[in-house]
Amino acid sequence: MEALKTPLLTQLSAHILLHLALLTPFSHTHLYLSSLPPILACNIYTYQSGLGFLSIFHSLWSLELLFFRNPREEFCIIRDGGPMMTIICADGKGRKEEMVPTKGAGAGRLIWREGYPVLFWRRVGWVVNLTCSLRYIGWQTSPVPQGKEKFDIPPQGPESRVKFLVREVLRVGLCLLIMDAISLYQHFDPYFQISTPINEPFPRRLRSFLTIYHLHHLPPQLVRILILGAQQYATFSLLQAVPAILFVGLGGVGVVGNFWGGTQNWKSAMGSPSVVWRRGLRGFWGGFWHQYLRNILTGPGRALATLFGLPEKSFLAYTLKITLAFTISSFLHVSTFPDASSPGFTGLDPMRYTVFFWIQGALVIVETIVSSALECILPTRSRVWQQRTVLGVARLGWIVGCMYWTAPLIVDELTKVSRGFGLRSPVVLKLTQS
Repeated sequence: MEALKTPLLTQLSAHILLHLALLTPFSHTHLYLSSLPPILACNIYTYQSGLGFLSIFHSLWSLELLFFRNPREEFCIIRDGGPMMTIICADGKGRKEEMVPTKGAGAGRLIWREGYPVLFWRRVGWVVNLTCSLRYIGWQTSPVPQGKEKFDIPPQGPESRVKFLVREVLRVGLCLLIMDAISLYQHFDPYFQISTPINEPFPRRLRSFLTIYHLHHLPPQLVRILILGAQQYATFSLLQAVPAILFVGLGGVGVVGNFWGGTQNWKSAMGSPSVVWRRGLRGFWGGFWHQYLRNILTGPGRALATLFGLPEKSFLAYTLKITLAFTISSFLHVSTFPDASSPGFTGLDPMRYTVFFWIQGALVIVETIVSSALECILPTRSRVWQQRTVLGVARLGWIVGCMYWTAPLIVDELTKVSRGFGLRSPVVLKLTQS
């Protein structure tokens, strides 16, 4: 741990520099020219010291907030409020009027947009909330059009805290059950215990177990992919649900404000599976799977598309964003891997892990081309329910096929890492001992 002390302090320094940069009301150009070099220098040092994922992630997040975007002029935090009063705020170019709620009574529930504040103490909270909002939930990230009010009457109120907490507690319980069941399965499958091919036939004991549930006809490769996928799904769901329960509970007793303690800003980490039925592989990566990295991965492509003058919704702009997003994602994910020459990790091949993301990006582009061609032949508006059903089934088949043939690239390497570290799923209910 002593060897990590200096890199961790350097990483903390980079994060403090990011906050200081956003707290300073310089022009956008002066901001990134003066702030990005020291931040990137800190991250380069921590990368060389072994903190690969943290350094790359923080560099991308800093570029998103300081270079690719201009939050101080374009972003507004969305808050709940009551009656309104006017104060003076800054927009990066001068001073302007801004609407904030008062504590009076009489008006209905309103939501209001708070731009970059002029008061330093308000600015600190604004910046801290921004740097923690990886998915920009609770933020408006485009400038408010001229003539549009900075407050609205929402169509419906936020979900009640009691209902939200009950649902999230049930979600946590379900995820823990899933992880216990996965641990039970991995106890019997040699693929997760020793180095064996992913398509290795099930051993007799495991095959007998699967026969009880009529699952023994499933290909071993498909079952192992689904097992690891379910494990990842439960893990990312817990990463959102546990903090949500904590902060919403604290918000209910008034310990934290409405931005963190309200229910409206705690969206589920994982999306609905129905988006896969409607949009195939694009829906899987763009809606179903977690979106924690979406903004830092799409920022460079979006900026380049703007630089080249490509229309925002053109195929070329989309292709550029997808290509860069999956390429950056591959290097970001592989940075979590240990050195393949270290004891216990012989046979680890990070390149296979990287290639998985490259292939996924190419498949998304292919799917987009096919979908556009199909739209010309059979527009969405003219499709009857039978045609929509056939297309939905085809998309599911496409997803299963893509993952069946490409997921072993990532599943094999993740399993090797788990075996090398001696990692096991967190077991709470101890199903494996029952």
